[in-house]
Amino acid sequence: MLKNKDIKAHFALLAVTIFYSGNFIVAQDIMHGNFIAPMALVFFRVFGAGILFWLFHAIFIKEKIASSDIPYFLLCSFIGIILAQNIFLLGLEKTSTINASLLISTTPIMVTIFSVVILKQKLTKYIYFGLVLAALGSFILISSKSKFQFGEDYVFGNILIFLNAVTYGLYLVLLKPMLNKYHSLTVVKWVFTFASPVILIISFPELKKIQWQEFTNYAWIGLFYVIVFATFFTYSLNAYAINILTPVLAGFYLYLQPFLTSTLSILFERDELNLIKIVSGIFILSGLYFAAIKTNPKHK
Repeated sequence: MLKNKDIKAHFALLAVTIFYSGNFIVAQDIMHGNFIAPMALVFFRVFGAGILFWLFHAIFIKEKIASSDIPYFLLCSFIGIILAQNIFLLGLEKTSTINASLLISTTPIMVTIFSVVILKQKLTKYIYFGLVLAALGSFILISSKSKFQFGEDYVFGNILIFLNAVTYGLYLVLLKPMLNKYHSLTVVKWVFTFASPVILIISFPELKKIQWQEFTNYAWIGLFYVIVFATFFTYSLNAYAINILTPVLAGFYLYLQPFLTSTLSILFERDELNLIKIVSGIFILSGLYFAAIKTNPKHK
């Protein structure tokens, strides 16, 4: 049986998966609608969520960090915020949704590799088996909707999305030592804070070009969603879950994104249930099951 805190961590990762799935659609709509350019959207994500982190931390946590840990926080900020967020949105603008979904699905593999190399985490055959099952199910489900597009117009975007998978996977692993030392909200607060000045400099040219009067209600709601749900909640809940479980399991939940998207489409009668969806869903859920068993302290 999973402990109560483990169950909460799993629900946190499930929420992260749901919020992050919506970010693919909403962020792309905002950028393709010419409301906000990629770098400017990163600014609003970092500064908007950063304000919320500071507010909640001041009210509930009030924890300080050691000056000796600042260089490590700077490293996490550079990799997890400055690099990961910028190249993700740039890549999303320059490639197709299907390409982005398939390439992002390599993130759990990156997390697994970095966990073994950096954290020296020992992975059993159950973890590897679960990884293969979930990856296969995700690939089958995404590929059934459309084929990967290899056109020259998508090459640069594909490279950026893959680099996002690498950097975000590395970020999840690098975060673990600090999460063992500080509260999760303290960690993400400072990660975002140290990234803010660089993000402001990078995004300033695009910020000046925003035509606020042209914003539709959907654009305003979308921006709110990206800041609050796709950034504040995803980063804080992810950090909370990693502190209790492992970066590897946090990465595994990315495989749930296409499954949840497909499930919601069926529930809202925008898609139909078929054998491919059933088989891929079984593979993904089975993979998560095997991974969850090995991250449960009772089975370590």
